[in-house]
Amino acid sequence: YCAAKAFSQILAEALWCELKPRGVDVLALLLGVTDTPARTRAGLPGVPGLPMSTADDVAQQALDNLTDGGPVHVPPPLAQAFQFICSTPRRQLAERMSGAVAVSQQGIKN
Repeated sequence: YCAAKAFSQILAEALWCELKPRGVDVLALLLGVTDTPARTRAGLPGVPGLPMSTADDVAQQALDNLTDGGPVHVPPPLAQAFQFICSTPRRQLAERMSGAVAVSQQGIKN
């Protein structure tokens, strides 16, 4: 999961750089907690301290920020967490994310 998310962001950044001169907009939207049918089916809880967005809100944020000039948009509720992510050494961040995903997957299996 983490590898796919990281690849998607790097791919969006590279495509943005390559296609910007041709007038093509590319945006990686870092979602956060989003209320989706899959999340509901899995019975996943929200994350304390982070508001849960609706799919419509997420789509609107993407459209509102598509031509904003950067390849990555971090919604306001995640901005503080994103600052932590950017200031944390990659190895430490990878270990923490891996642990969080493992805990999350345990919740899905149960």
